[in-house]
Amino acid sequence: MSQHDGKTEKVEDCLNQFIVSLIEVAEAEKRHRIERQRQEEEWKRQREEREVQQQLIEEENVRRQNFEEEAANWAKANQIRAYVEAVKQRAIRNNKNLDPDSDLGGVDSMGNRVCLFVRSHLKDQAGPTNR
Repeated sequence: MSQHDGKTEKVEDCLNQFIVSLIEVAEAEKRHRIERQRQEEEWKRQREEREVQQQLIEEENVRRQNFEEEAANWAKANQIRAYVEAVKQRAIRNNKNLDPDSDLGGVDSMGNRVCLFVRSHLKDQAGPTNR
């Protein structure tokens, strides 16, 4: 069939085989393009899934950090309340003056103001409180 194999054929006789081969190559190229497109779509889907997972992780980290801050603020407010109450009880046992203008009354007033300040800065008031 080639020009060097010693056989002579008319171009018209080879045309059918050429067209068949051309169609086979075109179909192979099409299959390859479709597979490449499918693979790219899969990679895109996987990338988007990783991005969504990363976003969820970041959101969870923010929620955890906020929770820890709120818990620390709540614990601090409780510690201040307990301290103020202990000072008041000690003053009562020792018959000390708790007027707002006295030193011990000032501790009570300051403790209450600090507790209110800490409580007001809690981001989520739904947590446990000793009000």
